[in-house]
Amino acid sequence: MKTILSLTLVLYLIGNSYGQTSKSYVEKADKKAENKDYKGAILDYNRAIAINSNNTEAYYRRGNTKVKLNDYDGAIADFSKVIETNPDDDYSFYNRGLAKKNLGDYQGAIIDLTKAIEIAPYEFKYYDSRASVKIKLNDYRSAILDFSDAIEINPTESVYYFNRGFAKYTLEDYRGAVEDLSKAIEFSPNVFHYYYFSGVTKKHLKKYRESIIDFNKAIEIDSSNAKAYSQRGLSKYALEDYRGAIADNTMAIERDPKDDSAFYCRGISKIRLLMKDSGCLDLSKAGELGNEKAYEAIKSFCN
Repeated sequence: MKTILSLTLVLYLIGNSYGQTSKSYVEKADKKAENKDYKGAILDYNRAIAINSNNTEAYYRRGNTKVKLNDYDGAIADFSKVIETNPDDDYSFYNRGLAKKNLGDYQGAIIDLTKAIEIAPYEFKYYDSRASVKIKLNDYRSAILDFSDAIEINPTESVYYFNRGFAKYTLEDYRGAVEDLSKAIEFSPNVFHYYYFSGVTKKHLKKYRESIIDFNKAIEIDSSNAKAYSQRGLSKYALEDYRGAIADNTMAIERDPKDDSAFYCRGISKIRLLMKDSGCLDLSKAGELGNEKAYEAIKSFCN
C-alpha cells in the first residue's frame, strides 16, 4: 500500500513540475512579446510546447506572436492546433480567419469568422472583421448587414458607422452614407477621414456648401493632406468661386506636386477668370500627370 501511495505521489509531483515548467516558459514568452521581442518569445513558446505538447495556451499565444512577424501560415497552423483540442474556441477561429485574410484567402477567412460568430454571437468585432473581408470580395450589401449587427451590439463605436457609410457610398447610397458618417463624427469628432469622406459624399449630392464645412474641419485636423484642399477646391468651383478654387488647388499642389486633379481644376478655374495662358499650362501639366480629361479640355479651351 505504501509503495502504491509513494508512486502516486511521485507521479503527481512529476506531473505538477511538468505543467509548471511549461507554464513558466509561457510567462517568460509573454513578457518578451510585451517588449516586442517576438522572436525571443517564440523560442520560449517552443520550449513550453516541447515540454507539454497539449499546452493550447502556448500554441494560441505563439500564433498571435507569429502574426506580429507576418508569419501567417505559421499562425494558422498554431490556431488550428488549438481548434483541434478545443473546437469551441472562438478566439482561435477569429484569429485564424484574420490570418487567412492577410494571405488573401477571403473565402477561408469568412468560414472561420462565421464560425467565431456562431460560437460567440455577442462579439461585435467579429461582425466588423467579417464585413471587412466581404468588402475585399466586393460584397458590399452583405457587409452592410454585418456592420449593422456590430452597431446593434455596440452602438457607440464610430468606426462601424464609418465602415457602413463607406459601403453605402460605394453602392451610391449617398444619403445613407451621409447619415452614417454623421453618426461616426458624433461619436468621434476629431477624425480626419470622417470629415473628408463626409465632404466627398455631400459633394456627390451637390451639397457643396455643406461639403466645404466638412473639408474645413478635415483641414483643421490635418492641414498637410493635399486631397482635402483639392476636394474643397472642386466644391468651390461648383459654386463658381473660381478664385477660391484656385487658392485651394494651389495649396493642394504645394503639398502634392503630382496631384493631376488639382492642376486640372486650377487650370479650368483660371480659364473661367480669363487667365488662359496660365490655365492652359496647368491643363498641360495635368495631362502630363495622367489626367484623362486634360487634353480634351485643351482642345476646347486652349487652341
